[in-house]
Amino acid sequence: MAAVLLLSMSVISVVASMAVAKTVVHGDFARAIYGRDKDTPEQRVKVPAPKVTADAVVVMDNKTGKILYEKNGDKSEHPASLTKIMTAILVLEDDRDDRIITVSPWAGQKPYSYCYTGQSMRQLDMLTQMIMISDNVAASALAEAVGNGSAWQFWQKMNAKAKEIGANKTHFENANGLTSKLHYSTAKDLALISHYAMENPKFRKLVAIPEKRLYSVSPVGESLLCESTNDLLTSYPGCIGGKTGYTDAAGGCLMAVAQRGNEEVLVIILHSEDTDTRFDEGARLLDYGFNILSKQP
Repeated sequence: MAAVLLLSMSVISVVASMAVAKTVVHGDFARAIYGRDKDTPEQRVKVPAPKVTADAVVVMDNKTGKILYEKNGDKSEHPASLTKIMTAILVLEDDRDDRIITVSPWAGQKPYSYCYTGQSMRQLDMLTQMIMISDNVAASALAEAVGNGSAWQFWQKMNAKAKEIGANKTHFENANGLTSKLHYSTAKDLALISHYAMENPKFRKLVAIPEKRLYSVSPVGESLLCESTNDLLTSYPGCIGGKTGYTDAAGGCLMAVAQRGNEEVLVIILHSEDTDTRFDEGARLLDYGFNILSKQP
């Protein structure tokens, strides 16, 4: 009887060992021991996202346009001066860099600006000032010029271009980003718009300028030393461009692009806690994007 019992236990042990071995062969060791699969390649590339105060963010592979991470990516937000990315797209595609633009009284009344009524500048210089220091008068004057005298016509061009790019949850009602109920976008849409803009070599050059002195055509000899409002240009290794934005309604906003080797990561931040937080969070999100790309099979 004891011999039969011992034989039965041995058989059970052999069968159990064979079952475990089969699991190891057809699953893997982790499944056999812990009853679960070891991480797949897709699971291995998942990296914990950094905690940010921003209400909405997108991290994009700027080479492919693939979104690597999003937080409230489709939520409607005030875009603030990230609006000026679309303004720049249309001005550059207008392709009249040397045209002289004179600021009208309507454009000249916009706040937070260095351009003023009656001042004249080359179109490219006025655009550079708009990008670097987020000049609202410059944005409005450019809109009038490229809209053939009508800022409203320019806004329609902005909306048509947004649809062409695929930014279907965006509506523009001005060229500068000042708050309006009918002026809105999403982090995903702004990532699409920014990705499109970064394919233009002139835009890439403009958003990468840390400091430049710009001259008026009239008054003759008048100049302004502009320093980019994008702090990451000088504080984040590999940053190749970006655009800032801020209003009370929009909070801190940022578009930033950085390069490491052959990889580029683009980040959109909307409604961060304040103007300084957007840079800290932007840097951490850029790191996060590169981390994800480095772990992809």
